[in-house]
Amino acid sequence: MTERSEVGSRKSDAGEFAAAILASRRETAPPASLPVMLVGDAGHGEFRSAIEMLERYCELTIARDLATALDELRRAASAASLMVIAQTRPGEHSAAQLDALRRAAPLAPFVNLLGSLCEGESRSGSPWPGAARVYWHQWRQRALPELAALRAGRTSSWSLPATASDEERLLCSASEPFARRQGLVAIASENFEMADWLAGACREQGFAVVRTSVSLAVKTSGVAAVLWDSGLAGEANASDLTALQGVFPGARVIALLDFPRIEHYERLLAAGAAAVLSKPVMLAELFGQLEEAASY
Repeated sequence: MTERSEVGSRKSDAGEFAAAILASRRETAPPASLPVMLVGDAGHGEFRSAIEMLERYCELTIARDLATALDELRRAASAASLMVIAQTRPGEHSAAQLDALRRAAPLAPFVNLLGSLCEGESRSGSPWPGAARVYWHQWRQRALPELAALRAGRTSSWSLPATASDEERLLCSASEPFARRQGLVAIASENFEMADWLAGACREQGFAVVRTSVSLAVKTSGVAAVLWDSGLAGEANASDLTALQGVFPGARVIALLDFPRIEHYERLLAAGAAAVLSKPVMLAELFGQLEEAASY
């Protein structure tokens, strides 16, 4: 693999990518690679998982800043098929340089990969228009189906025109049909409304549901997955995760967190969580995790 400096690249493994596509969309992708350029701080800890995925499944070029990206696009024989702008904080990138980058790659979809400090940008800052916004903790669940669609030449929420609104991108994502599944899912939540919403969504897809909480959980066999509504990330207790694993032996525990930070994410994964999803959770992400648990 080429070492990362200002620009680095790695070609995808077609077999591994096809397997990942099969798991996420139940169909294989054509053999053509997907050229992707990521612009930003590749050493930022919150972006590590996203970069690993792009290196594994795409032909990735990394540019440390917008000026480097523009130079690379001008030298390249062909433009990238996807531009990922990694942003650690609001205002990190110049709007004028971003517009220049857009002109240099007019056919490529643009995606903002956002760090935790950008979580309030849509309310108090000036988000860059014409790009899908994906926070670092959403990337793992949301990127693979989008990359699969782009590589297969299908429409995805990332490939919509630059004028598409967030609502239109959401509607495009929601247009994918969900296959009905079977299995028993436990929902552990102290919040009635959240538990009711999760239970209704799971039943709609064919899952049987048992509702409980960490304090009232009764040992139950045959549970494929536990949806643990763990509330604010800073208050999520790893001992609660251990308790759920004891009550539901063999079940994969999926933690749902409010405003997770990298340390919360890594702590729960290290404690044995099968996945950590941020709220509000998208149904496609939720069902993807449940499908994996049901077939585990």
